[in-house]
Amino acid sequence: MIEPTQVVSLDTMKAHLRLDHDAEDELISLYAGAALDWCLWYCDNPNQDSADALSRNFKAAMLLVLGDLFANREAQFENSAYTNPTAENLLWADRDWAHRKGDEDGTAASSTYDRRRSATGYR
Repeated sequence: MIEPTQVVSLDTMKAHLRLDHDAEDELISLYAGAALDWCLWYCDNPNQDSADALSRNFKAAMLLVLGDLFANREAQFENSAYTNPTAENLLWADRDWAHRKGDEDGTAASSTYDRRRSATGYR
């Protein structure tokens, strides 16, 4: 399992969020994990199995999603909140566009993200 700090350092995350203190490090780590999970889900690319396999665009998108989660952590919207189009545009080239009909054993999960979750027992 890829950890967020393997992708982007905590110092870089804090710089992106414009924070210069340690008081919210645990919260940043939580949101960074969610941002990483969302980016991996969006890409659904089995080749993204390590931090080294992730592009600069992926890392930038992860920071944008982290920023959205952090900035809007308590927001309530009268209208719908939408995904960050810049993050989606950055991830576009990293998506797995190949149509996979199934795994070797014929029991494919619906996505790479689902297979990762199944393999780790995470639900």
